[in-house]
Amino acid sequence: MATKTTKTSDKFELHAAALTTAQTKVTAHADVLTTAQADVADLKARLTSGDESVTPDDYARGLAAADRAQLLLDGAEKAVKELEDRAPFRPWVAEALADVMAEELMVPVHVVEKAPAEAPSDVPAMFLVQPHAAERADKGWSTEPFGSYKGIVHGKFFRPGWAGTPINGQDIETRLNRHYSKAGQVSMSSVGTQDLVDSVTFSVNSIFPDLPSIPSGTLGDHTVSGFVDHIVTLVKGSPAYQAATTNDRGFATNVDVHALGVKIINHSVTANNAAKGVRRITIEAIFDVWVNEGMGDRVGDVGALVERVMASRVGGVTPHLGRVREAKVTRETMSVGDVLMQLKGGYYQRQDRGTVSVYKATFTIEAAA
Repeated sequence: MATKTTKTSDKFELHAAALTTAQTKVTAHADVLTTAQADVADLKARLTSGDESVTPDDYARGLAAADRAQLLLDGAEKAVKELEDRAPFRPWVAEALADVMAEELMVPVHVVEKAPAEAPSDVPAMFLVQPHAAERADKGWSTEPFGSYKGIVHGKFFRPGWAGTPINGQDIETRLNRHYSKAGQVSMSSVGTQDLVDSVTFSVNSIFPDLPSIPSGTLGDHTVSGFVDHIVTLVKGSPAYQAATTNDRGFATNVDVHALGVKIINHSVTANNAAKGVRRITIEAIFDVWVNEGMGDRVGDVGALVERVMASRVGGVTPHLGRVREAKVTRETMSVGDVLMQLKGGYYQRQDRGTVSVYKATFTIEAAA
């Protein structure tokens, strides 16, 4: 697992605390100003009504109090803006890149604010620096971003004395792009070598942090339906075969033949909550699975196949939902000699499904709250 810097977390906690204090002062000064302005308005009303008991000192003190409160509020609001302008950014791109690099290169990968000038005691080791805040990458089912980022990351790789060959930038690029759901689209814009130190620059066009930042309001029925439909398509397509046939013009052609049939019964969001910066949702889907006629010898253990498909989603990112953390599947019931009537071409057609199993799949998905 990639090593993350603890300094980043401390920096964010300190900034958040300072910003909260500054915002509290703004609220307090705003309340004082409201009271002072109300007092001045009252003094003016009394004077215009002919109340001579309001002395010049009373009126001067009221105006001074309002002016003072306004100046203090202006200063507090300025302090908040300065803190917001100096807000530290999370190195989303570098951290997501580090996860995949550590897995692919089998070396420690550290996300730091500044790479060391000298080699550490333990080599090989890679240090990643993200100099600027990441930008959202607009990708997905629509033009709105759904949790991926883009940016530039500089890397410094320290090799041991026995490793005389510099790192292969093209090989790293190929390996990173193999992990699309985690690493996105990555290119190596430069590679330099001096002694036993390799310097690289990554141009990341799309990458997902461990907790994708999903825009609010995207958890709709169409989003959940899209996720479940995709899962069912994966089950139906595992395995699929090419079969020779003749089209309506008499030409030979190949068509995809699915060994399994799948029908969604229902799906729902059974939990949706947020705590400590993490939004966690649970999606439950129930569906029929059966072996298509003549495909029994090609499928094997259907239950094991369904489990493999569900498990393959763990760790991947689902658009507009987040990263799949857990997938469980159980076979609820099984019936023999089942018949399905399907509407095709305006007529209901009978399909003997043989043995039909009903499965329930439960997915736990997380995103940044």
